[in-house]
Amino acid sequence: MSQFETVLYPTNNDEQGFLRVEELSATGAAATECMRVQVAAYSKQFENNPSYPHRLPIGATAGHFNVYDSDVVRQRRQRMQQFIDAGHTYVGARVTDDEGNVQGEDSLAGFIKFGPSRGWLQKLGVLSPNMFIGDLAVIPDRQNNAIGSTLLHAATGFGGFDPRRKLALHGFKGSSVNNWFLELGFEAKSKAAIEDVEIGSYKLPQTLYVSEQGLTIGGLRQRLEDRHPSLAKATFLA
Repeated sequence: MSQFETVLYPTNNDEQGFLRVEELSATGAAATECMRVQVAAYSKQFENNPSYPHRLPIGATAGHFNVYDSDVVRQRRQRMQQFIDAGHTYVGARVTDDEGNVQGEDSLAGFIKFGPSRGWLQKLGVLSPNMFIGDLAVIPDRQNNAIGSTLLHAATGFGGFDPRRKLALHGFKGSSVNNWFLELGFEAKSKAAIEDVEIGSYKLPQTLYVSEQGLTIGGLRQRLEDRHPSLAKATFLA
């Protein structure tokens, strides 16, 4: 997989400047930032959301992704490295000015992890090497500003995959985010056996989503640009 080049995106909100989308290495700092994003996003989605059917107790996510525990950070960093060694890429989005200079202390607004699909997906017609989205999270304060779409656009446009191939991802059962996947052209494979995500002693069930027949990586990128024309204005940051 070719190295991901840093890309600068204009945001939909003029007051929020630009988004610098860049590859993340398996460092302690990156592991901590990614876990901070997940704590914020998961707490809102799975703890503070009374409509979520598999609701977690308040504090469960922060206890699991404990950014103040050096062992937890080290384990996360090691896991990131294992995925990177297997051909996956972590990419983060930071709010910047028009020259790509970061704004704010906790600057990581969201991140995505993507890589080649695993062999067992071939049984479902998702032949390797397609793109598999392993993680996609945005902090609540930055949601509804197309940051998730920006990260997905960066992965499909600059992730080094053949645009003629297809995509797959996991969605949490009962999550409102799944409606977005369906709108983009993914379809649920509810009969596929998917492992639950463990958050401490609790479990979040998942569903496999694959791109509908005819929808390719390049096609999804175009759909994202049709929804958010500013995505087509991305430029490589020197």
